[in-house]
Amino acid sequence: LERARAALTLSATPRHIPCREEEMEQIEEFVHGCISGSGVGSSKKHQQGRCLYISGVPGTGKTATVLEVMRQFRRKAEREEVGPFQFVELNALRLPTPQHAYSFLLEQLTGWQTTPGRAAEELNTMYFGASGASGSSVAGGGGANASASVVRRGKSGGGGGKRPVTILLVDEMDQLVTRSQSVLYNIFEWPMHRDSCLSVIGIANTIDLPERFLPRVLSRLGLQRVAFQPYSQQQIQCIIRSRLEDLEGCDGGTLFDRQAIEYVARKVAAVSGDVRRALELCRRGAEMACEASSGAEEGSEEAGQRVVVTIRHIDGAIKEMFGASHMKLLEALPELDKIVLGFLILELKRSGTIEASLEDLVTRAKRTLKMIPADKSAAGGSLQDPQINEISNSVTQLSRMKLVVAEAPLKHRQRKVALNIPADDVTYSIGNSGGESLKWMHKLLKG
Repeated sequence: LERARAALTLSATPRHIPCREEEMEQIEEFVHGCISGSGVGSSKKHQQGRCLYISGVPGTGKTATVLEVMRQFRRKAEREEVGPFQFVELNALRLPTPQHAYSFLLEQLTGWQTTPGRAAEELNTMYFGASGASGSSVAGGGGANASASVVRRGKSGGGGGKRPVTILLVDEMDQLVTRSQSVLYNIFEWPMHRDSCLSVIGIANTIDLPERFLPRVLSRLGLQRVAFQPYSQQQIQCIIRSRLEDLEGCDGGTLFDRQAIEYVARKVAAVSGDVRRALELCRRGAEMACEASSGAEEGSEEAGQRVVVTIRHIDGAIKEMFGASHMKLLEALPELDKIVLGFLILELKRSGTIEASLEDLVTRAKRTLKMIPADKSAAGGSLQDPQINEISNSVTQLSRMKLVVAEAPLKHRQRKVALNIPADDVTYSIGNSGGESLKWMHKLLKG
């Protein structure tokens, strides 16, 4: 059971990714085309890099699937079944600013550390030559005179030789969105250059994020996309069983009662389809089973039995997860505050960002309420025409309870608000304790 707990942790690497065969096939086809059909020195007269956009709500296996595909191609490259390539993984959430994507990418390609502005100049030279043929604008100083020497001593090679194909994975891509969108433009512009050796895979949670890009960025991203749908109850069961079957020399399926797996899959699928929640609940259920077994008195009936994770353990894990202090606060919230939290989640999903301005939040509330019959959204007549002061007061209250993070009210309309708890917990709370009057909001959040 200890090994089962380890296999169910989020950091564990499964032997294969189940229930994503179709999406994996599309990504494999894309990567194969990048390696075999792009890069300087290819047999074709002119080559170009490629761009792929992957979308889907959190916990649907987007990043895990891409990383599994890249592991497969790395093994193929070691066996010389495909050509050599470089793979760079960039998680935008770990960057201090969007511009630091330049510094990170240059360091991964050449080993050279520098400022974002200088890194942008160096990368522009690497992909467009000293003249900067593309005309794309890059921020920061630093001339191109030193660029050639930097590239020559870097891992990418230089001096006119063949450069290996580079596949760049940009995870949490929505975090690179700025007002000018220059960072995203440059990243997607580099593969478009003739004889480019760079291809880009972008991952974000919002399916329509590209449609909110400026036209110049959207034109570079292209139309090749893969959408990951939330896991169904049956798929979540399959994934859990697959993790347990990965245990060598042990039938992991006998450690969990079949009904326990069905129970956790049904609960998670009803809220979000986030398989990470299901794995965490199973892991915690296994811990509770171990604790119950070790706490049983010697000679008792429980002490002599084989330890199996049952519905009772899973139910305890669910109550623990959804019985946290913030869940109790959510259940006790006034209806208006619950609705404001719901609108905040809807706005964050729409924008693909981690924060929203108070003005955007009010606009989202007004637009949503216009499409909902008055009898379904009746939580006070004022909600039919939300006012910014009313929403601001609610945000202040939620901030005091640490449910959101908000700037001081002095900024008024431009006051930034971010969710400080998992969105799934808000959805669960509204569905579980919101009653009939909030069914419309629960349906919106699940959709």
